[in-house]
Amino acid sequence: MTRDPLAAVRPEIRALRAYRFEPRPEDVRAKLDFNESPADLPAPAKAAALAALRARRFALYPEFGAPRLRAALAANAGLDPEQVVPSNGSGEAILAALSVFAGCGGTLLLAPPVFSLYFQMAAIVGARVAAVPLAGDDFRLDEEAFLTAAAARERTVPLLCSPSNPTGGVVSRDFVRRLCAVAGVVLVDQAYVDFAEAEDDLLPLLPELPNLVIFRTLSKAYSVAGLRVGYAAGRPDVVDEIG
Repeated sequence: MTRDPLAAVRPEIRALRAYRFEPRPEDVRAKLDFNESPADLPAPAKAAALAALRARRFALYPEFGAPRLRAALAANAGLDPEQVVPSNGSGEAILAALSVFAGCGGTLLLAPPVFSLYFQMAAIVGARVAAVPLAGDDFRLDEEAFLTAAAARERTVPLLCSPSNPTGGVVSRDFVRRLCAVAGVVLVDQAYVDFAEAEDDLLPLLPELPNLVIFRTLSKAYSVAGLRVGYAAGRPDVVDEIG
């Protein structure tokens, strides 16, 4: 008899609930919980993308590191290409960062309620999870408690979502500065920043905070969820470790 291959799966992985969703009708009300745009990519942009795809030789590997995409993403964000690492959606970049900074026994610091996939990512990379729950009826971040938790032990990696999924709350630039002063690296998921105010954009902090890494996606405001385009942004040598 052969042995059961599932017996080799780590117990914490077997215990996870798969991140799945059921197909829904193409209806705005039904699609809101997917965080997809109801508007498709404009026809001229889609035609240009399809023309570029038809012109490619499928028998060849793509350019290593996607330099043209990297340059385009950087230009759109006002960054240098060396500050950006493209990924298959921002989730892939976040998972890679957790593996690099918190994997194999590190601690991921969260402020729940947060995007449920963060907990699954922590289990996948072998990180513990510490939580500082949001406070009050307005789900505010308990800033002082979060700072204390971030400084409590080595290899504690704070991951914030700003604007938050699911609460919509944001963190201030001043708080991010304080957090970067006590943590080795600070990760901020800004998938929804295009729907926030200009001062909620944390990219302007990158020149002064070398241990800040920001994640972005084109899946929400740019109407290209089907293309799975995201990126990590930060100091070049730091994001290179993620890429």
